Amino acid sequence: MLEEAALMRTLCGTPSYLAPEVFTHAVTTGYGLAVDAWSLGVLLFVCLGGYPPFHENFGHQSIREQIIQGEFIMLPVKWKGISDQAKDVVRKLLVVDPVKRMKIEEALQHPWLQDPVMLEQAHRVMYPPAAAAAAMAPPQQPPPLPQAPPPQQEVSRRKRGREEKEEEEEHPAKRSQAPPPARP
Repeated sequence: MLEEAALMRTLCGTPSYLAPEVFTHAVTTGYGLAVDAWSLGVLLFVCLGGYPPFHENFGHQSIREQIIQGEFIMLPVKWKGISDQAKDVVRKLLVVDPVKRMKIEEALQHPWLQDPVMLEQAHRVMYPPAAAAAAMAPPQQPPPLPQAPPPQQEVSRRKRGREEKEEEEEHPAKRSQAPPPARP
């Protein structure tokens, strides 16, 4: 856990989710908690649009350069059923300048995340009727633990030991380089 004023300097994370300042400022001035807002923007983009905002097949730039420039495209065919408010949240989270980027607290207060219709839809997705009914049911008793098997006789243990040894000799992955012993 970091304090609000703490700066990080490590280049770590999944590349397509990294904020621009991780690439540009990690080793010099560092970066702050705004990187999490960027990553949330990438995650929302993927969830809503069905594809990543930054990808090696998009344009002639590397993923790193696309992120540093903040270049992404909301394909109309993929985003036609997504509300303008949802798109607004994503756009405000994927702002290159961390000072101008929407903070997580601001995102939580955004009209899209306060919209009763959206909240109801999200609730239905997260808690479908069958799951809701199961969640409301009293907890069931866990199944009884299996009983320890009765002690086996010495004869059967010796026999099992011989069978295991024979399997080891015949198993190709366990063969040694030496030729197998001759059998009478």
